[in-house]
Amino acid sequence: MAKYKILVIDDDQDILDAIRFTLEDEGYLVETSKNAGMIDDMSENNIPSLIILDVLLEGDDGRQISRKLKGNPVTKNIPVILVSADTAAKKYFSYSKASDFLSKPFDIDELLSKIKNLLKK
Repeated sequence: MAKYKILVIDDDQDILDAIRFTLEDEGYLVETSKNAGMIDDMSENNIPSLIILDVLLEGDDGRQISRKLKGNPVTKNIPVILVSADTAAKKYFSYSKASDFLSKPFDIDELLSKIKNLLKK
């Protein structure tokens, strides 16, 4: 399997750790962050293969971050999976231009399936 780099952004350290361990066990390279600050610093040489992004981050809205990523020529083709415990967040999913959405708590097998499907495209 090719080494895909996945960026996970969530303000809950337990979720970051759980996703990191699971994805690393599957052979992915994983970078985590509790905020979206590094997104502005992404260059063509340092972009992930896929981003898992929490909708409700401290001080940020993942839907707006996803929309910004999709509007940037450098990052527009990166698949973004939005995750949220807020059941109302899904109704604004199309605004975000994200590739997929997953409600928290989520089944890890469902997350892995979504990742595999998006990385095949």
